[in-house]
Amino acid sequence: ISPFAVLGPAVPDDWRGLLDLPAYWLVLLAIEFPAVWIIGALAAFRLKNPLAPALSAAAFASLCGGWLLVSTVGENNDLGWRAVLPGLLILTAFAGAGFARCLARRRMAGIAGALVLACLAVPDGLVLLRNNSAGELSPDGARFRDAPAMWAAVRSHATPQERIANNPAMTRTLAPWPVNLSWALLADRRSCFAGNELTLAFATLPADARARAADLFERVFTGTGSPDDLTALVRDFDCKVVVLTPQDGAWSHDPFARSTLFTLAEEDAGRWRIYRADGPGITSAGPARP
Repeated sequence: ISPFAVLGPAVPDDWRGLLDLPAYWLVLLAIEFPAVWIIGALAAFRLKNPLAPALSAAAFASLCGGWLLVSTVGENNDLGWRAVLPGLLILTAFAGAGFARCLARRRMAGIAGALVLACLAVPDGLVLLRNNSAGELSPDGARFRDAPAMWAAVRSHATPQERIANNPAMTRTLAPWPVNLSWALLADRRSCFAGNELTLAFATLPADARARAADLFERVFTGTGSPDDLTALVRDFDCKVVVLTPQDGAWSHDPFARSTLFTLAEEDAGRWRIYRADGPGITSAGPARP
């Protein structure tokens, strides 16, 4: 449990934690959701409906999720962000009902106030609408489009029980956050390290171990890895198959080609190289080579 941090450094530290509690309701919600929060809250108190008390309590409980609860699974507070959604939906219905009542009873002050609050939300709403309508082209889009053929080739050299390694940053611009989507959606094989974001969500590595792993894979796939780094891939992460693409720095400074631990299993000129860890001292139960 941790109150949502609303106020900035202009407020003294001694007071900020205490003032954040009311600022969530009086400042943050009013700025982020001016029409839904203010009109909906007023309507919830004024509407005479047998369902209103229960719906109001549900909306309050939902908004309290964003107010006090913090997710500890990942770096983003997904729990708090999503907890408020049911409450906002309920308040939207309240706001609509309240505005409709003002129109029916010709309460001009209420109509004018609602329109002003709605106008405050229009600029950000239009930006969101434009972004969702137009989208944003990613330079990784074409690579992701062609990735199924690469992953089919990888699967031909790795059994379902073996772990594969690809650059965790392979399609980092495909989504607003840098996540290894190409492997996650298309590989159909286990990963020895899928990247910091997925490891944070699905593994129990402590932060320092996760940082060391991320640094190791970054060195290897940018082409600055040492022979000891390649040994660590096999020894510590059980990487049996490695795939390189032209976007990796290791493509032009290939440490796997010079390593005795890895052998080239397949290459498609200008598209990918697939290596297997079959060097001296490494046992593998991989599939038959094509």
